[in-house]
Amino acid sequence: MLASAATELPPGDDWSFEMKWDGVRAIAMVGPDAVELRSRAGFDGHQLTELVYAERRALLNRLGARGDAWDTPPNGHDGSVAFSTNAQLGFEGVVAKRFDSRYESGRRSKSWRKVKHQRRQEFVVGGWVPGQGGRANRIGALLLGEDNADGALRYVGKVGTGFNEAELDRLGAELATRQSDTSLFSDRDLPRDARFVHPELVVEVRFTESTTHDHLRHPAYLGRRDDTDPREVRRE
Repeated sequence: MLASAATELPPGDDWSFEMKWDGVRAIAMVGPDAVELRSRAGFDGHQLTELVYAERRALLNRLGARGDAWDTPPNGHDGSVAFSTNAQLGFEGVVAKRFDSRYESGRRSKSWRKVKHQRRQEFVVGGWVPGQGGRANRIGALLLGEDNADGALRYVGKVGTGFNEAELDRLGAELATRQSDTSLFSDRDLPRDARFVHPELVVEVRFTESTTHDHLRHPAYLGRRDDTDPREVRRE
């Protein structure tokens, strides 16, 4: 069962809130000669898919699965507390689950909703790559960076969503006057079809988190920031 994406916590008292984890969760029963894996849909040889979430969660809590190397993730009724605590811990977001929801294997259900944290940050435009299809001769994505205090930009990724047609025209005109023959990014691992510009334009971007390589995950363009000095752009 998969959660549907949502931008806000669901209202009401019909929801339980858990931390959002990536990967597959299962219960491992370790014996002398074998390891038996049990999915969350089964317990003690019985299928639990017909039980509602509140009943399945009660059975999970009864297992007492806590130790030095494993634990049962907590759940709570207060979504705002769960969401703020989640942010303080640096996690991606929360999953809201209706107490009366049944497990629908393989389906993306509205009864489970994942709500991710959204961060906003200013970045410097150091280049762009052309788009495809109707945007083949226009900006497909902006290449973003932040000052690394050595006079060069540290590449943090590219943003290719959030533009309307008028904004694409404005950005295209702005960047045409700032073309550069060489890259001012300190990184070498850049898109092969990159076009470089002088790092004078600052934009604001929304994103969920940073990857292990410190690149932006799920970025979206919000607009230009003409009031910000590109030399002062640092990750907050």
